[in-house]
Amino acid sequence: MSRNVILSSVALLALSLGAQAADLPSKNSPVPAPLPAFSWAGFYAGVSAGAVRESTTFTAPYSFMSGTQRASGALAGVNAGYNWQSGSLVYGLEADIALAGASKTAAFSYGKYRRSSKLSGFGTLRARAGVAVTDTTLLYATGGLALGQLQTAFGCNTFWCGTAATSSLRVGWTLGAGVEYAVTPNWTIRAESLYAEFETGQRTWSTLKITTKPSAVLARGGVNYKF
Repeated sequence: MSRNVILSSVALLALSLGAQAADLPSKNSPVPAPLPAFSWAGFYAGVSAGAVRESTTFTAPYSFMSGTQRASGALAGVNAGYNWQSGSLVYGLEADIALAGASKTAAFSYGKYRRSSKLSGFGTLRARAGVAVTDTTLLYATGGLALGQLQTAFGCNTFWCGTAATSSLRVGWTLGAGVEYAVTPNWTIRAESLYAEFETGQRTWSTLKITTKPSAVLARGGVNYKF
């Protein structure tokens, strides 16, 4: 092999190594910054829908008139809230309002008497506190004030005895829990369940005082937009 061939081969090898070295990042080259973790902090608003089961306990002077009336139906509404975040701890406030369609009338005592109950509206003002188990998954507990638009009635199935009925906005309390997942930096989905109890009401029917104590259990899913 001639000296010229050897020198040419060495030169080609040096050029190849130099080109490869030029493609490698230098010590002073900027390193791409990692993508920021998702933050739950800030204002959000959304919509929700689900199912509700309302129960009203009727208490009368005679035990055969007492009992619990249950009604099931759907509900749908809107919500808005604000979160703060400290590490994995997330806490905030939320308000929501929903229309509900849970109503039922039932006869008892050989069909002589009847009870009815209806939940047509539901709202809450709640605190939320939870833990972000991952950047995008939040487990939380919630509780606070509950409002329910409730109608109750007690009477009999003969035209002369009349009916004691009431429709009112009742105040109460609620507790629950849920899970929320961030699909994108702005959109989240959630599932939650709440239990609520409302203040006691009282009406007089045929000289008898009828006491009503309503409660409700609901399960719903929702979609929120984080601003």
